[in-house]
Amino acid sequence: LKFLFECASSENPALKESALHILSSVPGIFGNQQNQYIEVIKQMLGAALMDRSHPAICFEAVKAVTAFLVNNDKELGLLNHFRDLLPLVIQGVADSITTQEDDSLLKCLIELSENVPKYLRSHIESVFELCLGVVANANLEDTWRQLALEVIVTMSETAPAMVRKLSKFIPLLVQQVLALMVDLEDDPEWSIQDIDDDEDTDSNPIAGEAALDRLACALGGKTMLPHIISNISQMLQHADWQYRYAGLMAVSACGEGCHTHMEQMLNNIVDAVLPFAVDPHPRVRYAACNALGQLCTDFGPNCQKKFHNKIVPALVGILDDEANPRVQAHGAAALVNFSEECPKHLLVQYLDVIILKLEQVLTHKFREHVNKGNKLVLEQVITTLASVADTAQDKFLQYYDRFMPCLKYIMQHIQSSEHRLLRGKTIECISLIGLAVGKEKFMQDCNDVMQLLLKTQTEEDDLADDDPQVHPCH
Repeated sequence: LKFLFECASSENPALKESALHILSSVPGIFGNQQNQYIEVIKQMLGAALMDRSHPAICFEAVKAVTAFLVNNDKELGLLNHFRDLLPLVIQGVADSITTQEDDSLLKCLIELSENVPKYLRSHIESVFELCLGVVANANLEDTWRQLALEVIVTMSETAPAMVRKLSKFIPLLVQQVLALMVDLEDDPEWSIQDIDDDEDTDSNPIAGEAALDRLACALGGKTMLPHIISNISQMLQHADWQYRYAGLMAVSACGEGCHTHMEQMLNNIVDAVLPFAVDPHPRVRYAACNALGQLCTDFGPNCQKKFHNKIVPALVGILDDEANPRVQAHGAAALVNFSEECPKHLLVQYLDVIILKLEQVLTHKFREHVNKGNKLVLEQVITTLASVADTAQDKFLQYYDRFMPCLKYIMQHIQSSEHRLLRGKTIECISLIGLAVGKEKFMQDCNDVMQLLLKTQTEEDDLADDDPQVHPCH
């Protein structure tokens, strides 16, 4: 400890920085002597935080203070005693943002927000102003903007009552989150790709969507929804597709957190979303599918009971979008959301329409798979068929013979490793159809299916635990 204090008080900046680094790496270094040295520790950290002539020392001090406070997160007296260092910590973070040198200081604010949010209470407005300024600055790197947003989101989750009192910041916060969601490039190839997995998971739109979801859950509909709705209303009328897309994705993101307040206006929300199922831009249609599917999940089965006559035609219509497989597949995925929570007697009304469309798409996409190897829509339609059969139960009996031969063929003949997911979904679909129609009907194919399952398990000894073919086999 003597060595540590000597380094910290040295005229040599490198030694000072080393002492602070030791403290940030081993914040419990003082052990049972901590109370004895508490004033010395505070003075050491305070002096380092004020060392503006050596930014590296100041930055290391911010990390050391953070580590020390988090390590003593249950010591309320200590936290209060160190509260007057907070303005210096915030200033250090601000300096790091200005110089764009070390984003780990923003991560320090995240740590403090997560572990000792009440420590920030006295200067929470300063923290919000700083972080919102970073989020709003499009000239900064995306990682910095997203870290600043994470500070606010984390604080909203750990100290929601504290954040709700900052009502003047909420409108700007919602605007900035939605602005991140609009930050999309137009990729003409996007909708025709045979994958439905955005590689850029660190993108601003995905970060914004996740933040909106978490903020809605943390702060609730009373605080968030009025500002979300007022922004979305304008975004849905915007000429640029990115705004319409982001507005619809925002509807998807806030359903869970704003459930009570959104349920009261569900009719208006569904009516607002539906026209975009036929929007000129494929990514807007994709977002409309996403919103309708999420509404069915978040507000089911009431959503299905009230709006089945609007939602089913919209989603079935999307299944005709042969030119844009990602949109087509997402429409089929939204039908899963609809059917999972839909009362059987309602789904039965639409079985002829849904089954006919699924049969057409399945036939076409199977042929396309054989010729071109495409599988995205085929995999999803098989999943949708399984979900519809699972809800329809015995009412699916009349459609059994239209699908089982094709499903058995896929199971028997498509066996390469890159088709494991397709086989897994097919096996699950066959199983759910078998359960739905009952053993008397399924008996005619049951033996063939069992032989194929046994063949899968015995011939492929190297099946991994997470192989999509494994779960349905059990």
